[in-house]
Amino acid sequence: AESMAAILDIFRVMVRMLGNLGHTLESSGSGVDGGGTSGNSAETSCGENSNNYEHYFRILELLSEVKIGVVLVELVRSTPTDLDPSAEDELRQEALEILCDLIRTIITCVHVDHPPEVAAHAEVAVAACIEEFDGSVPVQVLDEILVFVGAGPIQWVTNPAAVRAAAAVALAKKKRQPPPFPQSEMPPAQIQQTNPQYLVAAKIIRRTEDKISSPIAALLNGLLGGDADVVTSISVVDLTETTTTDARGKTVSTPSAAAVTSTGQVAHTGADVWSITYELHRIAPQILTTVIGTVASSLVYPEVGPRWRATKLLGRLFAARSSNIAVKFRICFSQWLRRSADTEQKIRETMVKGLVSFLTNKSHETDLCQDVNESLATILTKDPSL
Repeated sequence: AESMAAILDIFRVMVRMLGNLGHTLESSGSGVDGGGTSGNSAETSCGENSNNYEHYFRILELLSEVKIGVVLVELVRSTPTDLDPSAEDELRQEALEILCDLIRTIITCVHVDHPPEVAAHAEVAVAACIEEFDGSVPVQVLDEILVFVGAGPIQWVTNPAAVRAAAAVALAKKKRQPPPFPQSEMPPAQIQQTNPQYLVAAKIIRRTEDKISSPIAALLNGLLGGDADVVTSISVVDLTETTTTDARGKTVSTPSAAAVTSTGQVAHTGADVWSITYELHRIAPQILTTVIGTVASSLVYPEVGPRWRATKLLGRLFAARSSNIAVKFRICFSQWLRRSADTEQKIRETMVKGLVSFLTNKSHETDLCQDVNESLATILTKDPSL
């Protein structure tokens, strides 16, 4: 038992040290490949170049090449037989918590300005842990990966140019000087940036699809179906959406708690099942084979909230240029079209947007477009204000 506790302590220290990688960049002219930063973001936002970068990188490299993370998986799967049952359960649960911390830290530490080796090692390190599981993958582990998927491929981050401009304006005001430039020329407060954690999570799912697809589908079906055992077994995947306003003043729906910090990192506090389901159609659409029907069953839900979210999600999936879900799931598509006559105006408005989007993106699906045109005409005839 003492040796197992010592192993867990080693992994705790490793997780704490690895977390620093997300805030450091390789020094110019040194590091893994001597190439400096990639310069993909508007400006370095995770701290100064650090001499410790290579040290933190070697920890990630060790996890990738030696695959030492599988030790935690072994402790989750089986514990020493000389322990009493309660001690075994406690050790197994502790190992699972540390494994989840490790996976979260590995993915979070990838920054847009890191060299590609960082993302590649992160992918391999996490995939090795998943592939080591014999049978089903714990939902807590799935949870840690899916939250990054729900955050989406693009994130809004603080614009460094806006910060500098604001500082310049404040300094001029303090010196009682005229502003350095007109207010209309102020840079936007936020800018779009590729979400590197999403890309890593997507590659992990593709790499381990044979092992992970069925557990993910079961998790999503349980969440969408309101399975109490599934809902209470996880902590970071939520069923709700948060409506926010982006830098352009446009109202957007975002994961309920997948916030982006000023450093461009995704705050690991949650994601909604609707966003996760949509993103999975881009990453590994086969996972959704049984999930689409579960979503469609919510179209007749008596409460407006779930019915509206199902209508919105299916509309996005059916109209997506990258999918042929409407063709594969004709029955679900027909069920979705019936929401054109929903008694709730909010849902009818969502249907108009979804139908128009389908006609725009799927004009080659002539049979389906005919049904869409009929549904759209029915809505607009009964309610021209839409």
